[in-house]
Amino acid sequence: MALLKAYINRVFKVEVLLGNTGYLRFDELAETSAVPELEELMAQKVWEPLKDTDNLIIDLRHNTRGSSNSLTLILSYLCDCSQKQNFFTINDQIQNTTEHKSLSKIIGPVYNSKHGVYVLTSYHTASIREELAYLIQSLSCGTVVGEIISGNLMHSKTFQIEGTDTAITVPFINFIDNDGEYWLGGGVVPDAIVLAEEALDHVYEIMAFHKGLRTLIAGVGEVLEKHYSIQEVARKVSQVLLTKWAEGLYRPVVDFESLASQLTADIHDSSGDHRIYVFHYCESESPHDIPKMSSSEEFGYITESLFKIKVLPGNIGYLCFDMMLDIEMVKAIGPQLLNSVWKKIVNTDALIIDMRYNTGGYSTAVPLFCTYFFDAEPVQHFYTIYDCATNTLTKVMTFSHIRGPQYGSSKELFILTSHMTGSPPELFARSMSDLNRATIIGEPVGPIR
Repeated sequence: MALLKAYINRVFKVEVLLGNTGYLRFDELAETSAVPELEELMAQKVWEPLKDTDNLIIDLRHNTRGSSNSLTLILSYLCDCSQKQNFFTINDQIQNTTEHKSLSKIIGPVYNSKHGVYVLTSYHTASIREELAYLIQSLSCGTVVGEIISGNLMHSKTFQIEGTDTAITVPFINFIDNDGEYWLGGGVVPDAIVLAEEALDHVYEIMAFHKGLRTLIAGVGEVLEKHYSIQEVARKVSQVLLTKWAEGLYRPVVDFESLASQLTADIHDSSGDHRIYVFHYCESESPHDIPKMSSSEEFGYITESLFKIKVLPGNIGYLCFDMMLDIEMVKAIGPQLLNSVWKKIVNTDALIIDMRYNTGGYSTAVPLFCTYFFDAEPVQHFYTIYDCATNTLTKVMTFSHIRGPQYGSSKELFILTSHMTGSPPELFARSMSDLNRATIIGEPVGPIR
């Protein structure tokens, strides 16, 4: 016992840093058969002094050795082990298969998901520390910050080929994580990649960001519940996001850009609606800003760069544009659009509208665009918009007054689509199809939600 105590005092460095942040460094963790005694001493030396800290930094930047069998002594205190779980499995082709489970009983205070856990790595982090960094990511119980680990942990042996002077080095161990994924020790990529000497300072920035993370995620859910058209889906998505946060699945998120990307992916997966996007913008910007055109030269640039027109053999018009403009923009450049685009194709006998590469834009001008392909009478009903915030329904009809001549309803109209076609052009194609006004040709776009 005295030898174990001396070993613990030598190996483990424990401090409480500024901001009530715990700091733990250990440069080795040897295999031992005296697990209960070792755990008891670690509880006193490590976990008792750290139990009341708000966050924990585990410094693995200087660690190069250790044994996989000792990992459960660390992981059992970092993860929610109210129910026994298998942390990882080692499939040793030479000996046997060993499952490494959480400790059945914890002696000291658990440092679980209520706290932030941050692991510092360097290129030279190796052996058990590489495994620990990988498992902390895999188990969603911490955030890894630092340099990409070299990947020296290969669990390899060299075998002589009998009767020859040739030898072969092969990995003989399969390291299987808690999700059943095989990992051969090819290095660990941190959640935040920074120089090893800057990792400690960078952790404090990530801590400050994580402190407000739940509020941000809850705010996204509240916006969806208030404004999204399908209330039950909005409530489901809101709950899914908070559940993922509680389970630690947002620990890898280290800044606003990565948060926006992860939220967008999670919303798409849980709602099935790929029109919803979360994005981050600077305070000086506005997500609702519409570019203001101020000169005829700029108007000409918009029309020439955005719209492509041809008159094909047989007097068939071809119109291609890769973004749906906002209606205010359309009104601003209306005369230029009429002269440069519309008048060149309005007298064709049939028209092809190419939306294969139109990936999005604004839906506000869709009713105006639709209006040009019908007669002035009778008035057509395109679709109805439900506003869940005000609980109102608005019928969207053809415009009573528009600039220039209409194409009318008698000439053939063909709309080309692809899997890249975005929601506003999809709305146009769907409206034309529902009213039997156009023939849609191309790849499936997916249902309007």
